[in-house]
Amino acid sequence: MPSTDGRHRQRCRSGFPTRKAARAALEHALECERTGLDRDDDLTVAGYLAGWPRTKEDVLKPTTFARYRDHVHNDLIPAFGRLKLSDLRERHITAWNDAELARGRGRTSVYHAGATSPAP
Repeated sequence: MPSTDGRHRQRCRSGFPTRKAARAALEHALECERTGLDRDDDLTVAGYLAGWPRTKEDVLKPTTFARYRDHVHNDLIPAFGRLKLSDLRERHITAWNDAELARGRGRTSVYHAGATSPAP
């Protein structure tokens, strides 16, 4: 599997009680690799988002990077940070969107903050 330094490394897991459990773990690992999400089942949205802006710093204009960083730290982490990344669902984002609009925040501001989130 690819690593952060670009080299491929073999990932081994063992000790599964059944072949079915081993197959399920393999499918989960492959899905995580396909989507680009970390394999760690305990990873929170805050943990994921804390490092995400750094991956974009070299490809974004400085002002865009600053805006993304601000949206992550001021909007997304406070709203979703305690959730496990694997538990985050569309309903959470929809509820946040509706709450922000009900609070009187402008539709464009809410859209930009929500659009900042990384799509795996």
